Amino acid sequence: MASCLQSLRKLYPGDIEASPETALPGILRAMVVRANFVPAVRHHLGWRGVNQCATDTEAWTVKIAGWPGVFAWVWMGAGRSGRQLAGRFQLNYFPSPDEETVEQFSLPAAAWTQQDQYLSCLRQFSRHADLCSLFYIGDLELTIDLDHGTVALTLLADNWLASRAADGVRVDTPDGPVTLVPPGGWDQHLPAFAIARAIYEVIGASAGFSLELPPSAFTHRQSPGHITRYWSDGKQLQEPDEKTQRHLCRLVFGGEIPNPTSSPAGVNEADAIRWRPGLPIPDTWEKALWWQSHKIGDFKSLDKKLLGIDDRPAMIVLTGFLGSGKTSFLQNFVAYQIQRDRFVAVVQNEIGQTGLDGKLLGSDNLVVTEIDEGCVCCTLSGHLKPALHQLCTRFQPDFVVLETTGLANPMNFVEELETLDDLVRLDSVTTMVDGPMYLDACKASHIAVDQIKAADILMLNKVDLMTDRQKEAAMAHLRQWNPRAPIIAATRGEVNPSLLYSPDPRDTPHTPNIIPRGQNGHHNHTHDNIQSHKIVFTGPLNRSRFIQTLEERLPPAIFRIKGIITFTDHATPMVVQYVSGRYEISEFSESAGENWEEEHFIIVIGQHITPTPLDKLFHDCIL
Repeated sequence: MASCLQSLRKLYPGDIEASPETALPGILRAMVVRANFVPAVRHHLGWRGVNQCATDTEAWTVKIAGWPGVFAWVWMGAGRSGRQLAGRFQLNYFPSPDEETVEQFSLPAAAWTQQDQYLSCLRQFSRHADLCSLFYIGDLELTIDLDHGTVALTLLADNWLASRAADGVRVDTPDGPVTLVPPGGWDQHLPAFAIARAIYEVIGASAGFSLELPPSAFTHRQSPGHITRYWSDGKQLQEPDEKTQRHLCRLVFGGEIPNPTSSPAGVNEADAIRWRPGLPIPDTWEKALWWQSHKIGDFKSLDKKLLGIDDRPAMIVLTGFLGSGKTSFLQNFVAYQIQRDRFVAVVQNEIGQTGLDGKLLGSDNLVVTEIDEGCVCCTLSGHLKPALHQLCTRFQPDFVVLETTGLANPMNFVEELETLDDLVRLDSVTTMVDGPMYLDACKASHIAVDQIKAADILMLNKVDLMTDRQKEAAMAHLRQWNPRAPIIAATRGEVNPSLLYSPDPRDTPHTPNIIPRGQNGHHNHTHDNIQSHKIVFTGPLNRSRFIQTLEERLPPAIFRIKGIITFTDHATPMVVQYVSGRYEISEFSESAGENWEEEHFIIVIGQHITPTPLDKLFHDCIL
C-alpha cells in the first residue's frame, strides 16, 4: 500500500483528497507526460504524439501506434465515496478522413470528416459539442482509494455502438432523391470497444511505467448492451441487442479496489476474466504492455533490453553533390518531426572554414553540431563518434542526421559507420540528386556518381524544373548506377518523411540495404581539384552589381556559392544560394536575422580556384 501511494505522491505531489477535481486529471496528465519524456519509452509504449488542448476543460488529443486517426479524452468530473475518489474521462476517436472506419460512424460523423475544417478543429475538439458526441467511443475512469492505497484504471465501452434508421435516410440531389440508409438499416455500427481498448492499453502501460509497479489485479466483465432505433420524426428507442455487450475492464495497482464506484449491471460472471498475481495472464490480454512496463524503471538500466527496447536514435546519412538540395530537404524533415514532438540532432560538416547550413535550421527541438572541416569528406578520423556520444547523452534525440559536405564520398566512410552501432541505429544513406544538373555534376566529379551508387534512398530533387522526358532519362541513369535504391521525386526537397523514416525500429518503412563498398580509397574532392574559398565583406553590396556578377562574370568552373550578405537597399541579412547558373536570394530567418552581428561572407566552391581574382570580382560589388 505504502509503495503505491509513495509512487503516486512522487508523480503528483498535490493534495489529492482535498481537490479531486484538480488532482485526478492532474494524475492522468502526469502519467502521460512522464511516459512521453524519454523518446524510446514513449515509442515502446505506443505513443506517437500528444497534445494538451488549449481549452478551459482538461482535454488531450493523441496519436498511438497502428492507428491513423486521433484519439482524445476530455475531463467529465469527479465523485467520491468516503476516501475513494473517482474521475471520469470521455474517450473519442477521430478517424482519418480516408480511413475505412469512417464508414462505421454515423452519417453526421462521416460528413464531419470530409469538411475542410475537420482536422483543424480536432486540437480544440472539446469546444465542439457535436464532435464530442458524434465520435464518442467509451469512458475511462481513474479511481484512487486512499484507505487501501490503490490506483485503478477502468474502461467502459460497448463492443458495438449501433443505431438503426427505422425510416431510412434519404437526401435530395440535383439528380433526384438518393437513399443513404435503407429503412431499418444501420446508420452507425462502430466497434467501439476494439477502438477504445487500443488507447486503454497505452494509458495502462504508461500508468505502470509511471508508478513503477506491476498490476495487482485485472478484471474484464461483460453485461448486456443496447442499440438505438430512431425515426425521422425525432423519436428514439433504446433496444436490447443480443450481439451488443457492455465491457468493463479494470486494471489495478497496489492492491484491490473494494466496492468500486463503477459496477456493471447484469454481469455474466461465468464469462468474466479475473487475474491476480500468481495466475496466468489471460490469453486475450497477454500482449498488453502493462504487464512489464514497470520494469523499464531507470532508463539507463538494462531492463530496456529485456523488454526489446532499442533506444538508439535512427541515423540518416544525408549526402548529395553541391547544390542538390540537402539543406532544403533537411529543413522540411526537421519541421515535420518537430510538429510531432520529436527531437532531431544534426551533425554537419563543411569543406569550407565556416559552416552556414546550421544557421538556417534554428528550432527548440533541434540541436546542430558542426565538426571539423573535411572530417567526413574522406574518413571519420575519430571526430564523429565523440560528437554523437555527446549528442545522444545530452539530448536523447529521436533522429540523428549526418549531413555531409557536397564533396564527401560516402564510399570512403560508410563502413566506419558500423563502429557507431552502440550509439545509433543506421537507417539509411539518403542521396539528394540535382535533377537538372546531375549529368554535369557526374561529368565534373566521380564523387557525384559514388554518392548515387552508395545510396539506400535516392531523392531526385528539383523535378519541377524538368520535362517528363528529362525525368524519365534521369530515372534510367540513376537505375543504371544504383539498381536497388528507391527513387523518390521531390520539389525543393519536400517529401513525406513518414514514407521513408521512423524513429521506432519496429515501424521503419524502409529497411537499409547497405551493400559492401570495399575499402577506403575511392575518389574524393582533392582528386577532382575541387576547392573552396571564403570571401568576407566589410560592408553592404550593390544588389544589381552582385546579380550581374552571378549571371555574367563567374568563371565556368564555379559549382556552388552560398553565404550571408547584406545589400545597400535592404536592412537585414540575406541568404545567397547559387548552383551551376541558378541562384536564389532570400531573407535570412527573422529570428536569426534581427540581431545578426557576425561577419558577412560567401563560400565559393569550384575546380582550380584562384583566390585573388575571385576576391576582386566580388569586392567590386561593394560601394
